[in-house]
Amino acid sequence: MTDAPPGAKRSYSKGVERRKEIIDAAMELVMESGSSSLSMRELARRAGLSQSGLLHYFPDQTAVLTALIEEKEAVLAAQAAELTGNPVEQMVAIETYDAEHGGVAAMFTILAAEGITVGNPVHDYFTRRYERAVQETVSGLPELQASGAIRR
Repeated sequence: MTDAPPGAKRSYSKGVERRKEIIDAAMELVMESGSSSLSMRELARRAGLSQSGLLHYFPDQTAVLTALIEEKEAVLAAQAAELTGNPVEQMVAIETYDAEHGGVAAMFTILAAEGITVGNPVHDYFTRRYERAVQETVSGLPELQASGAIRR
């Protein structure tokens, strides 16, 4: 038996739902004007919160952008768990999904493009992500060549 106050579970789920609403509003703003002009004041307004209410969930712009990236990464992880076949087939499946679910893919593309700029809040994340992707791709090439899936 727990000593949690009545309604604690409901409060938690309400907070999770509010966080999702904020992330959805942030995704819209990033798609409209990019991450560099993401205003915490405008995000609070769109999410129906005061600025201090928003700061309860996300202390700064970097935290908001990180949450957007994590949402896309969660989608990718779920896809990867279901995918079979070689990496080329997996890439095609992911791109097909992205084409069918354009909002998250478009937002992620905007963040990735803006992340090229040194000093952008997501620059370090995307640098590490693409270094890892190159390493994983290169390490998988010999197997794909040996199987005939790709030519040398």
